[in-house]
Amino acid sequence: MNDIADRCKETAKICDFLGKNVNSLATNLQYYHGVLQHLNSSFMDCEQNLKYFEDISGIADAS
Repeated sequence: MNDIADRCKETAKICDFLGKNVNSLATNLQYYHGVLQHLNSSFMDCEQNLKYFEDISGIADAS
């Protein structure tokens, strides 16, 4: 009977450890999702700026 109780305690420790890792992973995923959204927005802004300067350059060349 003692062997079963020891196994249950070890299983509980493993489950607790896995639960903490899942929470940490979820937090990190949320953080990096936010970082990727910010980068995506920055790249879109950069693309718009390049398009703007391309248009300006075309107008200047035509003058």
